Amino acid sequence: GTWNPKLVERYGEIMGAMAKEMDVAGWYAPGVNIHRTPFGGRNYEFYSEDGTLSGIMAVSAIKGAAKHGVYAYIKHFALYDGNAKMVSVWSNEQAIREIYLKPFEMGVKDAHTHALMVAWNYLGVKWVGECGNLLNTVLRDEWGFHGAVITDAVVSPWYMDGNLAIRTGGTKMLAFNITNEFYRDLNSVGTVTAMRNAAHGTLYALANSFAVTRAVAVPKWVKTTYAVDAVVAIILVAWEICAIRKYRKAKKEDEDTEQ
Repeated sequence: GTWNPKLVERYGEIMGAMAKEMDVAGWYAPGVNIHRTPFGGRNYEFYSEDGTLSGIMAVSAIKGAAKHGVYAYIKHFALYDGNAKMVSVWSNEQAIREIYLKPFEMGVKDAHTHALMVAWNYLGVKWVGECGNLLNTVLRDEWGFHGAVITDAVVSPWYMDGNLAIRTGGTKMLAFNITNEFYRDLNSVGTVTAMRNAAHGTLYALANSFAVTRAVAVPKWVKTTYAVDAVVAIILVAWEICAIRKYRKAKKEDEDTEQ
């Protein structure tokens, strides 16, 4: 049926297998945002208007992909409606926790997802990608999440601020043209610490994927270096053996002469 967890898990397995064949360790899915309105621009990507039902489906998809060592970027965190960029969403904490955050919480706690994608929208007057209450207080501190947190596509870099994102729980920017302007004061202790934490989250997700066990082709220059090292080592060993034999022969001749 439509709401069949086993069927969704099988779908996750297929996506995981395909991703692995493509040598891709991360999957930008599943989408678990709530159908708040029939006019939602991306409702077709999301499961339901019910947080728990969405969570059950997401857990199955995440577990399926994980069977092939592929981690799922459950998205879009949080209260995302559709294609709108800077729409400000207003709600209360009870509704947010019981409805809109519920599938994300289930994905983290029940499926142990190691990746998450944040949304374009604002929560109140703040972009969710720089909302420490979401990315640190709830996601990391309360739910125990340790992995990668990537932005949605950076189509409006003037409000999707990487400098703030890495200081509030983000780890990566989904962008094609990132400059140092995104990360100001690169020599400051605060920036270095934030970037170190961001790197930790990204590497944690990779360490829990097939990326650490896949066969990696060795570049030709590395093979050449190994070959040269081997030849040099053989020459050195041969030279050492000759030197030792020469020394022993000379020593024996000296002993015979003394006798």
